[in-house]
Amino acid sequence: MFLFSLSLLNFALPQPFNMALTDEKILKIDELIQNGYTINIEECISEGFALFKQQPGMFIGYTLVLVVMQIVMRVIPIVGLLADFVITPALGVGPYIVDRKIKLGEAVWFNDFFKGFERFGELFLAYLLMAILLVIAFLLFIIPGIYLAVAYGFVNLFVF
Repeated sequence: MFLFSLSLLNFALPQPFNMALTDEKILKIDELIQNGYTINIEECISEGFALFKQQPGMFIGYTLVLVVMQIVMRVIPIVGLLADFVITPALGVGPYIVDRKIKLGEAVWFNDFFKGFERFGELFLAYLLMAILLVIAFLLFIIPGIYLAVAYGFVNLFVF
């Protein structure tokens, strides 16, 4: 799923990575809505794996760092869970930032995985809003809650 997500980001984001909505981008969005679009899952997975193979040590190292952080936060009762909730959005976009830099041919450093903290406030607010909406959706209806959980799963990518 992770490799698919990395590759999906490359299809979803304009070149170069700039999320400011211009008239041109709004027209492209309207065109996509009207004409539809297709995503070749096999191509997404292949491209994601190809990007991973360019820096496997960094991706594996980052995953190990996250696992250790998760273990440490789980040991601390309430504070650990709150800390996990607060920093997850910033840490979650790290692999996408690195993937993007690899795709654009830019130099990649391990600290690029932590660049999500540069937009921490926006990422956290988007994550908090997503969590509130998901709780409401699950309380009201299970099926819409599941749909929204999948749909909002990529919200942080559009913030960064």
